[in-house]
Amino acid sequence: MSTDFFLFIVVGFCAQIIDGALGMAFGVLSTTSLLALGVPVANASAMTHVTEMFTTAASGISHAWHRNVDWKLVARLAPAGMIGG
Repeated sequence: MSTDFFLFIVVGFCAQIIDGALGMAFGVLSTTSLLALGVPVANASAMTHVTEMFTTAASGISHAWHRNVDWKLVARLAPAGMIGG
C-alpha cells in the first residue's frame, strides 16, 4: 500500500481521537494536517467531507439505537433546518 494511504489513516485517527475527547474540530484538524503535509486543497477537503459523512452517520445511528434522541424536538427543528440547509 502507498504511504499516502497510511498518512490518511494516521491523520484521521489523531483527528478523531481529539474530536472524540472534545466533541468538535475533526474537520479543522484533518484538513489543516493534510494541507500541512502537502495534500492538494481539493483532495484534503474531499477526504475530510467523505470521512465526516460516515462518522456523523455512525454517531447518529448510535444515538438513535441508545434512545438518546428527542424525536418531538427533531420534528420541531427539522423543517427550519431543511429550509436553512
